[in-house]
Amino acid sequence: MRKPYPWIGAVIGGFVGLMISTVFLILFVPIGYGIGTLFAIGAEKRAERRRAIERMEREIREGKRKIIEFRAKIAQWKSEGYNVSELEEKAMKECDWEFEIQEERIQRRLISVGGRIDSLYIEARQWAGLKIPKKLNEGENKYSWLKARLSGNKFSLLKAMFKEYERKINRLKQIEEKLNSLHVKAKQWMEEGYVGFAFPLIDDKLKDPRKVDEVAREFSSLKVMFKEYERKIDRLKEIEGELNSLYVKAKQWSEEGYIVLAFPSIRDKLKDPTKVDEIEDEFSSLKAMFEEYQRKIERLKQIEGELNSLGVKGLDPEIHSIRERLNDPGKLNEIERELSSLKAIQACEENIQKAMAVIFPGDAEEILNQAKHAIKNNNFEKSLSLTESCMGEIENTKRQADPILSISFPSEGLQGGVWNRCRVGVTNAGKAHAVKVNIGTTNLQMQKMPTIPLIKAGESKEIEIAITLSASGSVFAITNFMYQRAYDNKRYKTQTQQWLDIGGAAAPTTMPAKQTTNLKVLCETENFRGFIRAKIAVFNNTGAVITDSRLRLITDNKVLRFDHVEPAYITHGQEIELGNINRREKKTVAIYLDPMMCTTTGLDATFTCRDIKGNIQMEKMRKKGVIVVCPIFFTEDIANPAMLKNLVANVLKQQDSKIFNIPQSLKPVEAFEVAKSAVSGRSVNFVREFSTPTPYQGEAWYYAVTKGTRMQMVIKVAVREDTNSIEIFAASQSEEALTGLLAELGHDLTNKLKEKGMPAVQVTNVTIKDSIIHKSSLLFGEGPGNVPDLNISDSIIHKTQIGGEKIDKTEKIPKKPDNKFPL
Repeated sequence: MRKPYPWIGAVIGGFVGLMISTVFLILFVPIGYGIGTLFAIGAEKRAERRRAIERMEREIREGKRKIIEFRAKIAQWKSEGYNVSELEEKAMKECDWEFEIQEERIQRRLISVGGRIDSLYIEARQWAGLKIPKKLNEGENKYSWLKARLSGNKFSLLKAMFKEYERKINRLKQIEEKLNSLHVKAKQWMEEGYVGFAFPLIDDKLKDPRKVDEVAREFSSLKVMFKEYERKIDRLKEIEGELNSLYVKAKQWSEEGYIVLAFPSIRDKLKDPTKVDEIEDEFSSLKAMFEEYQRKIERLKQIEGELNSLGVKGLDPEIHSIRERLNDPGKLNEIERELSSLKAIQACEENIQKAMAVIFPGDAEEILNQAKHAIKNNNFEKSLSLTESCMGEIENTKRQADPILSISFPSEGLQGGVWNRCRVGVTNAGKAHAVKVNIGTTNLQMQKMPTIPLIKAGESKEIEIAITLSASGSVFAITNFMYQRAYDNKRYKTQTQQWLDIGGAAAPTTMPAKQTTNLKVLCETENFRGFIRAKIAVFNNTGAVITDSRLRLITDNKVLRFDHVEPAYITHGQEIELGNINRREKKTVAIYLDPMMCTTTGLDATFTCRDIKGNIQMEKMRKKGVIVVCPIFFTEDIANPAMLKNLVANVLKQQDSKIFNIPQSLKPVEAFEVAKSAVSGRSVNFVREFSTPTPYQGEAWYYAVTKGTRMQMVIKVAVREDTNSIEIFAASQSEEALTGLLAELGHDLTNKLKEKGMPAVQVTNVTIKDSIIHKSSLLFGEGPGNVPDLNISDSIIHKTQIGGEKIDKTEKIPKKPDNKFPL
């Protein structure tokens, strides 16, 4: 038999085997691959776990080392005063427990879990079943949880907390360092004298890290406050520097002699920055006051220059009074007022001088004198008003005044039928000057009638002419004038008429070159009670009454000031109205002139009147010399009352007094001190002082010897309450020296009273003066009634020394006033 089946069996067996092998391959290749993969992952995980465990062990060792460092740092912070109790007590305890217990337990559990995971991997190789991957995942998750727990332990919190504390403490140290620098700056300010800066209470917080944010906020506010305080101190230093410059300037003014007022003081506030706003306001006011003061001083310097160019006749005492106050800026307003008045008067004087070239400003001069008198009485508003009136009067006189010309022929000696050589007077009775005067006649023949260039107002000029008349008897002469006004060349044509008595024809005769005047003006002077008394007599020998007679005195007011006249005629400045003087009559006036300084000068006067025919006549007085002598004293011997009595009673026959009223606001005792100060400014010896209380009467006696002439003098200052008077008495051997001395002493007393703002009123009524002078004298033991109340002071205590001589030790010397700038 054929055998086909092995072959088929082999094919079938091979096919079946192939199929089985394929199935096994399909089933076991993935399983092998998974198992291989698990082994690979397990090996890697085990290596990673080993590394993690080693790292954790290192971290634990490092953590323990850090804890040691933390504890050392905490101990250092505690020694520095910082509050780390929370960090020390709480965090460190938890940290100890964590490392000693918790860390090791977690570590052991991690190792245990890691071991079980390793066994799972082994089981996976041993076909532990399909649940093995799930168990592996659960194990890995648990492992990761434990690792996370270990990494999130309290040590990490401690490190973070420690790091935060370290940051806060470093910040507190920075703030403390800056705060210390502020304290150093504040201490420096206190050493400089400034009020200390009030620091807020943050020092106690600088050691508490928990309050670092609060401290930072407070320190930020403190820095702002400190910077503002520093700004105020810098401003105070600037103000102090400016104040010192003001002080230097004020000191310079004081050295220049100016009176420096006590400005408001702010120096006591310059060290208090809290008052900087108040100081700013006060300093601004002070600077404004200082600038105003500087302006006044500069103005005073300008005024000094203006005074040097100011020359007002008769007002030298007033100018001198202004000069004495030029060192007081506080008196600028009154000086300006007085200077304005003086300038206005000077302008009037200058305008009057200019106007005198064209007019006679008689009324203007009177108004000017009234303005000067108002200044002497300190009535400056009235003076300015009068000067305005004076200027207006000058302009009105220029516009309205006319020249009024007349001619006077000889009243006798003219012969008819011949040429008569004679002198005729041409008079300008108007107030305006006439120029280019041409004269002609209607019914007279004249020869040699020149043109007169100028005839001033009130002036008379004589010209020599020759006239002839054909008939004798009374002839009615008509004279024609053609002239111009000097002010504006206005033309005038006027005519005068006059009766002439012409004698019969006679042989030609020659008239004398100049007719003898029938008016005489004589003058004599004497020293009388401190005045120069000029007695002027006017004789009328014209044979008829003269009218409208005036005597005009011509003096230098800077040397002799016109005071008053006796009898009390009407005066216009220095012009005296004498009125009518009958034929063969004499009128005498006594003119009192107050010597203003010691000099030799002259006295002139002119006399004008109208004769019976209405013609103006003029006569000049012969110039009279006047001598005013001022003695220069020196003191060698000490006089005594007995010596003074003998000198006054028997030796010094020239005696005189000046009397002044006591101002209403001045007590007699104060007036006595002022009067004594007027005398004590000279080198004289004080001898004795007497006083009685009720009514008050005081006398001070002085003795002096003049240099060169060795002339003795006695001076008395007396104040009497019952007569309300101040008397300055002097006795000397020379009348001239006596008058000069009284003039100086009276002038000094006037200035002393003016310094106190009080006018000095001199008594000039002779009767009143005599009644005061003849009162009892305390020196001669004639005290008023109560002799036991008489107070006496001797020269031992009250000796006066001038000119650098030694001062008696018993005399109290007043301190020199401190003229610094008290800022």
